[in-house]
Amino acid sequence: MYSAGDTINVRFKLTNTGERAGQEVVQLYVRDPEASVARPLKELKAFKKVSLEPGETTTVEFSLDERALAYWDRSVSDWVAEPGEFEILIGASSRDIRTPRPNSSWKLKALPDLSARKQRPHGPV
Repeated sequence: MYSAGDTINVRFKLTNTGERAGQEVVQLYVRDPEASVARPLKELKAFKKVSLEPGETTTVEFSLDERALAYWDRSVSDWVAEPGEFEILIGASSRDIRTPRPNSSWKLKALPDLSARKQRPHGPV
């Protein structure tokens, strides 16, 4: 489980299965299937360019904070991270998700401390 202030560490192995040296831009997306507001199906939160020799395997790591789970709430002019389950998706692009387990994603239960967020009056500023 994840709480406000925690760091989410995502680590996985990437292997070049080809016969030539190559590079891959590994992208990490977050999805909030339980969002109370309209959000994109996948939100790009981090990426890294990785170079690998033929047959080489390396560990790729990403670190995310609460902001990676949040959206901008115009009604309070602040970032809001709702509690609930989020999915972490890894791929070469938003159309080429290659999360380690086929047809699945990593799931993350988030319990942000929303009481710590600055409260602002609703309405025009």
